[in-house]
Amino acid sequence: MVETEKVHLECGPNSIVSDKKGIVFSDPFFSSGTRFLVKNNANFDSKSPLEGIKIGVLEASTTESFVEQNYPDAEIVTFDSDDGRSQGIQAVTDGEIEAMVSDRVLLMGEIDRQGLGRENYQTIPEQPLTCDYYGLILPQGDLQWRNTVSTFIRDRTSKQIFDRWLGKYYDRAVADLDYCQNRREQ
Repeated sequence: MVETEKVHLECGPNSIVSDKKGIVFSDPFFSSGTRFLVKNNANFDSKSPLEGIKIGVLEASTTESFVEQNYPDAEIVTFDSDDGRSQGIQAVTDGEIEAMVSDRVLLMGEIDRQGLGRENYQTIPEQPLTCDYYGLILPQGDLQWRNTVSTFIRDRTSKQIFDRWLGKYYDRAVADLDYCQNRREQ
């Protein structure tokens, strides 16, 4: 919709990537990281090759590419991106797959939305497998608009908006950002 100029920006879990035609991204406004969502009682080792283990991912996502490259022996089950995260979490709940792989904040948000109780699940590992920076999607040809949006993101007054929308996720997001920035510098 941004590319066809129906809207001026799109705010969602948009990982900043460089291969999208017709759009650009604002400065990052959030960082998250990929983790495995499993039931609390699961015997799951994310450091193993996960041979034959059913792992859910959103179809055509950066996470799907990550899992294919890093866990080639796992059995990848894809979910359509429109309602995929919800379906994937339900598949974990029902025991159809062992884990759903996605950004922790999105997994926890969906668990909350469905009223499944965070105490029934865990995300592993503690540190994210990938570091994902989210940006607003903007039209490619409007540098002034991009600068305006990115200036707002960098402005301290935007902190009130972040606190309102990300309040209970804020501490984890800061920890992930710290981890990711330190990892990038090494």
